[in-house]
Amino acid sequence: MDIPYIYLLVFIAWLVIGIGLFLKDYPITMLGAIFVGVMGVWITINGLTDITNLATESFGVLHIGIAGYILIKSSVEVFSK
Repeated sequence: MDIPYIYLLVFIAWLVIGIGLFLKDYPITMLGAIFVGVMGVWITINGLTDITNLATESFGVLHIGIAGYILIKSSVEVFSK
């Protein structure tokens, strides 16, 4: 079974965020959030593999929103020190 690369990239993006939060390294978390946001835009425009419907667009927009929240929250933590 061949796993589409988009699923692997989304997993890696969330893994980077998880590692950054676990290590309390906010710049890495911010980079992961940017990556998740870019993946969310890509999913919203192109869909997931051959599936393009309201569910995948919602999935992409949800990724953009969560990435924005994590990015803002991490930026506040970095600049409040």
